[in-house]
Amino acid sequence: MPRHEIVGGTQGRTCSNDDVTLAPIILWRSLIEPARSPAALCRSVLRLLVTVFDRGMTMNTKITTTTAQSLRRLDPLAALDLAQTGAARVIAHVEPEQWSWPTPCDRWTVRDVINKMVASTRTFAYFGRRAPLVPALDLVDPVEMLGPDPLYTYQQEAALCREVWRAAGALDGFAPSTVGEFPAKSVLNARIFDTTILTWDVATALGVSHGIGDDLAAYVLRVAKALVPTVRSASPDRYKDAAPSPDAGSTVDEMIAVTGRDPNWSRHRS
Repeated sequence: MPRHEIVGGTQGRTCSNDDVTLAPIILWRSLIEPARSPAALCRSVLRLLVTVFDRGMTMNTKITTTTAQSLRRLDPLAALDLAQTGAARVIAHVEPEQWSWPTPCDRWTVRDVINKMVASTRTFAYFGRRAPLVPALDLVDPVEMLGPDPLYTYQQEAALCREVWRAAGALDGFAPSTVGEFPAKSVLNARIFDTTILTWDVATALGVSHGIGDDLAAYVLRVAKALVPTVRSASPDRYKDAAPSPDAGSTVDEMIAVTGRDPNWSRHRS
């Protein structure tokens, strides 16, 4: 797939985060593509992505000393492990009657969110192999993939994703994504971001602990503050306006608020 090509779409949903790495490309295409070649556009976007993810630029983000220390401690592979382990732990809490419960992700039930997580995890495992799924899965409205044992299904997909991204050279160079090729670490960051946010969605819907530690929350917050506002400006239906963080809120609360979700969401008030 050409590195400048945009394919697919995410309209009609507010909570699909996998393509967060394409936020800059959406903005740049809308502003400057008429005046620049696709190749030049691609180079500009890639420079921006490398700056954001590899050099730690935060785009209007004020990072506390504690957060900065957390970011230095956590590398992408460790963040992936934390995100996927936490997701499995939360999925294990789902009772039969809870699959149809609403979540903070508008119009998605608990089952919808977990099914989306499974589809995305499988897709990103193939991205890590540099061999996209054929045919591609629709990550906005995926087909049913959970089967009779959703936890087992997720664990199998997560184990494959972990194995692939830990293979020698997996984080080097470029990797495919839903919208073309990008630096591999940027592609993996999208998976970490999506898994963490959706884990919070499910945990909050169930009323159980999300288990997201400050180190992972700080890592994901960096991604969210850098790119979610750009997605929102280019496609307002993708994310609600950032919610105000609660007074004395945690890093997790701030991370969630950036995405437009209410950190104090309750299904009884939805």
